[in-house]
Amino acid sequence: MFYICSMNDLHVIWFRRDLRVHDHAALVAACASGGQVLPLYIFDTRHWHRPDTSGRQFDFLLESLADLDGALRKRGSKLCLRSGNAAEVLSQIHTQYGIASLHFHAASHDPEETERVQHVRSWAMKAGIPLREQAVRRAMPLTPGESETAFRHYMRQPRLNAPENLDTPDMVSEDWPVASDYGLDDDACAGRQTGGRTNGVLQLRQYLAGRGRPASKRNLSVTDRESSASGLSPYLNWGTLSDREVWQAAMRAKGALLSDGDETFAASLDAFVENLEQRSRLLTAKPRHEQVENAGLPNDIFKREMVGAADPLLAAWASGRTGFPLLDASMRCLQATGRLESGLRSLLLSFATCHLWLDPTAPAQHLARLSTDFDGALFYGNARKVVGISSHP
Repeated sequence: MFYICSMNDLHVIWFRRDLRVHDHAALVAACASGGQVLPLYIFDTRHWHRPDTSGRQFDFLLESLADLDGALRKRGSKLCLRSGNAAEVLSQIHTQYGIASLHFHAASHDPEETERVQHVRSWAMKAGIPLREQAVRRAMPLTPGESETAFRHYMRQPRLNAPENLDTPDMVSEDWPVASDYGLDDDACAGRQTGGRTNGVLQLRQYLAGRGRPASKRNLSVTDRESSASGLSPYLNWGTLSDREVWQAAMRAKGALLSDGDETFAASLDAFVENLEQRSRLLTAKPRHEQVENAGLPNDIFKREMVGAADPLLAAWASGRTGFPLLDASMRCLQATGRLESGLRSLLLSFATCHLWLDPTAPAQHLARLSTDFDGALFYGNARKVVGISSHP
């Protein structure tokens, strides 16, 4: 099937997991075109029907989109919402208005998102629409030394300013959806973080102002570790904050702390920056063949039986009633807040697979649904390393 070439000067900026106007290479490139810019977000119906997605994740996304829409409106623009297959949505917009170019950030190595972007690339090639795909991070080199050098070189680059004004066409947007539109159940989570860049910036400032100071101390209780955590993972995962602005803020704070002689807090920030690098490495590392074939977890080498929600062992574990205080408290914390440090999340999954001898699929999906910061590439990348799942000693 062939499409007509674009007759209008409409440049689409396709937002995905980059929900901000600051330090946004694709948005800057779209504005540099000189034509009208259409900020577009497409709800991926298939994603929200997955068994590892939940209402709390969707609500966080809606709050993040509302915050982005507010930032766009301050610049004379607004967010256009559509739902469905990305290539089909873009085709409809092109047929009605004509698209001169399509701007977006490159996908991570999450198989689902890679497939989605590939369909868009194929459609754009047939339609004769130029793609302007911006690489947020380059693939990490193989050796740790080269990896650290590449990471820090990127992070030191100047951040991109948000555009002051945007010329956006008056285009009909779909209504704001609710979780039930995608079959997602009500998901009360009293302690859940609020989505959006505004709240992400507030979390970052509070962390650097002193909340993160105890993080490097030894033998902290679970409560103390939780209270001193940055809480930035969902904001980074949805791109309401850029990795680069967070890294630069942390490095500035570290320099000021060392000048004041506060080596304790500086050490906490060293660990925080190291976690940022590990996150970037996981997102940019090319997956092995078996990871591409199985977007979630590897095949269970122990061939444990898969169980449903009614299984008594799975039900006791999922509701925090195993009788092991640390595990049960961790599960209840995740249920109530949508967040839990990665070490405890791994411990929960390892207990389900090693001690309860459950196939890892159902426990992993349960933890994913409870996690506000769920990102397939990161979540399953970490889960594959958990004892009881990893095929390596």
